[in-house]
Amino acid sequence: MNNIVTSLLDGVDVFLAWLSAGLKQTVQSHCDIQTADSPTVLVAHDGALMSIIRLKGIKTLVGSEEFDRIQMGMQESLQTTMSRNGHALQFFFSYNKDDVKQEIIEILRPANDTAKQIGLDLEDLFQERINYLSKYCAQEAVYIAVWTRPNSLTNGQLKRANKDKVKLTKEKKVPPFYANQNILAAISDLRDVHDSFVRGLINDMDAQELVTELLEVHEALYVMRTTVDPEFTDRNWRPVLPGDKITIKDSAQIKGEISDILWPNLSRQLMPREAENLDLRTVRIADRIYSSVFIDLFPKEIQPFLSLFSRILQTHIPWRISFLIESGGLTSTRLKAALSSILSFTSSENRLLNDSLNLLSYININTDDAVVKLRVTVTTWAPEGETRLLRSRAAQLAKSVESWG
Repeated sequence: MNNIVTSLLDGVDVFLAWLSAGLKQTVQSHCDIQTADSPTVLVAHDGALMSIIRLKGIKTLVGSEEFDRIQMGMQESLQTTMSRNGHALQFFFSYNKDDVKQEIIEILRPANDTAKQIGLDLEDLFQERINYLSKYCAQEAVYIAVWTRPNSLTNGQLKRANKDKVKLTKEKKVPPFYANQNILAAISDLRDVHDSFVRGLINDMDAQELVTELLEVHEALYVMRTTVDPEFTDRNWRPVLPGDKITIKDSAQIKGEISDILWPNLSRQLMPREAENLDLRTVRIADRIYSSVFIDLFPKEIQPFLSLFSRILQTHIPWRISFLIESGGLTSTRLKAALSSILSFTSSENRLLNDSLNLLSYININTDDAVVKLRVTVTTWAPEGETRLLRSRAAQLAKSVESWG
């Protein structure tokens, strides 16, 4: 009888946890990363694979001709891949003057240690240089998240992969991973597709003389955590992943379950502190408050990113921007295409929408250009409680984005 009651209560707990995650009620439910699959590949909850590439710079001076060459080279490289479903690229850029002092300290640390070893007391000189450089420098970072999603496989491949996973779980009697990382989350058929995508992208960027680094999973997750909660993240922090040593729990916390000896939930490692929506424009994450601007209407003519960077640079505010490019751009427009076709006679807007969707369909079928989905988000932040400062920064950010468009 006790086993029945325990199973029933466990089922209720699982259902409530699933409902809470589906409604995004907890901060951990906003984390899509489940675990690691290889030294450079992370796994999402749905089995999608993701790798992080750090863009460190370029080997040559870049003028207008070099920029056009790089742009055309990367465009040709990505057209074929982005024409197929299941691939996504997220370009992330961050600019922050507030945290640059710590970075300058780390850069000068070898020189400072050398001076101490040879008996020179130059602490005042190094401190003065740090304070001076921090007035004119800023911390910048560029990362590319490379995604391969399950819909890149055919329906037959996906069904077979799920069937094999269920069969393996039953044969090996694998327990459910309620509070741990699901080490079986990855879809095996995606591995070769993802590795080919990442390897081809890195080779193409190397051909364009771009300096890149494929991050190891511990380093990639460290970057994610510093993005979410930098004040609460030590420079030597690293996540606990499959294959790492597990710290023995206190005997009072042991429940006699599989979760006592497996790797802890990754979302709780990446998001250690609470968050809340303060209003429709503001969210608080730990000790910071954030506000975002979403770009819905893009410029009629292609504008270089440098023009946006130059406009925001004059405001001296911290900010970050994310460009999410997903393949299968026409997949989400099927219903709109059908409705606009039926209702095209009712208004000129419906007719224009129908014509634009027909044009995209023509481009997708008859040309080599890939039709993709693009989402752009620009974010700024301020210390907790500085709502007026955040509003001022968000207004300056919105003006810069509008003038760029």
